[in-house]
Amino acid sequence: MKTIAPVLYIIGASLTGAALAVYMHYPALSPYALIAAGLLIAAAQYISDDTPKDIILRRLYLQRQISHLLISVTGGLMLWLHHNEWIIAITIAAVIQLYTAFRIPALEKRQQEMAGETNSRRIK
Repeated sequence: MKTIAPVLYIIGASLTGAALAVYMHYPALSPYALIAAGLLIAAAQYISDDTPKDIILRRLYLQRQISHLLISVTGGLMLWLHHNEWIIAITIAAVIQLYTAFRIPALEKRQQEMAGETNSRRIK
């Protein structure tokens, strides 16, 4: 099951980029592609994540999951409102994605370093 998660994530991320890129030429197709992309990415994230013990990492994973669902909401806004309000939703999702993309690996690396230090102290 964990081997399919990266594939779903890549397909969803590519579909998100493609949906936003073709919005000018195919505005009727773009919302459906965004909804599908957001759900694919959220499913991939749900499949791949092990719940961390650290509360900060849990919060960051939840924020990232919310941003994936916000991508799908963006597709719904494109369908129902027919104005440019969807730009606000996709911008919020992108900012959350950018923040968590840098913050999660930094915290995981710090935890691994701290675990390495405690293991080296036990050995001595």
